[in-house]
Amino acid sequence: MNGLASFHPVDLDLVESTFAPLIAGGKVQPETFVTDAITLYRNGRHAMRYAAAVAEARDAAQPPAPPASGGVLSGLKARMAQWDWQPDEIARIARDKVESEIHLEGRPFFITEGSAERVAALVEEYRTARSGDAAASLAFEQVVRLDSSLARALAPRETLDIEPDLMIRRNVLDRLRQLYDLPRAARAGETWRASGEPSRPALEALEDSLAWRVVACHALVRPFWVARDVDGLDTVCRAAGVEPPTFLVPAFRLLGRAAAEFPGASRSLSTEIPGPRGVGAFAEPADVSELLAFLGAHGARIIREASRHGEGAPAAALLKKMRECATYAEIHGLAYVEASGIVPPWWGSDAFPL
Repeated sequence: MNGLASFHPVDLDLVESTFAPLIAGGKVQPETFVTDAITLYRNGRHAMRYAAAVAEARDAAQPPAPPASGGVLSGLKARMAQWDWQPDEIARIARDKVESEIHLEGRPFFITEGSAERVAALVEEYRTARSGDAAASLAFEQVVRLDSSLARALAPRETLDIEPDLMIRRNVLDRLRQLYDLPRAARAGETWRASGEPSRPALEALEDSLAWRVVACHALVRPFWVARDVDGLDTVCRAAGVEPPTFLVPAFRLLGRAAAEFPGASRSLSTEIPGPRGVGAFAEPADVSELLAFLGAHGARIIREASRHGEGAPAAALLKKMRECATYAEIHGLAYVEASGIVPPWWGSDAFPL
């Protein structure tokens, strides 16, 4: 699948207490949710300043690109310069020690720890940090863990702006309001127009996107893991000739009572991520330990099969992210769900590419 896939530890109590009443046409008190969303955004943005600085250092290890135009001689000189290229020490350290798919974009924040348990612990420290400065300190400590000389040489990228609380609040409330407005429009037989898309019947839009909207709102207050151009566990297992675990099911639980009122929303769900904005496999909190056991028992075979097609490293990185997400979920009694097209709120337009 092309695009961004994501792996979420899901708080079902939050789904029931905040999202389900809105979908049913009721009211909620959103202040705690909004406050948590502002905190997560700010902490993520402050940590991203260090991640961006590390990414810049890593990019500096690449030789300069050849000129877009010029004669044969200039092209030859450019190629010779690339062959002779010697990055400075800081760029070399960043190149050798930073895994872009894990450290810069894969994990929820800038984390360089080794074990899934330590990663999970630090994700929670970031999430609950009382200030952006505290989150920045956590990020700096992770740079130190990579290399002390790298930490001494780099400064956070202060040019990454942080949106004012009022704007974040408005954006968060708009996302919550859509969970109320779309079902209301569907019940009334009205049309619905999502940003950048043509108008269509609201019921059709709801059936296609209700579960996805729940996960996208949940992602405003709970960190998650991401990967580019990959599939979910069900698809990966089948491609490797491994029988997918039976406890992975479509994410019906995210719909709650709306599953009965809007049965088409359930029919659109499966254990495979359906496209650029969809929801795939779901595991109940009680089954997350089995998910971890499954990854431990079959991960090596999946990576081995992927390696036969030149995809061993991406498969290993993908399974690492799934395992870290499931570890965090197990520790905190959360569910596990896969989705696509959901971007961490603090990335904004400044997200750096892999």
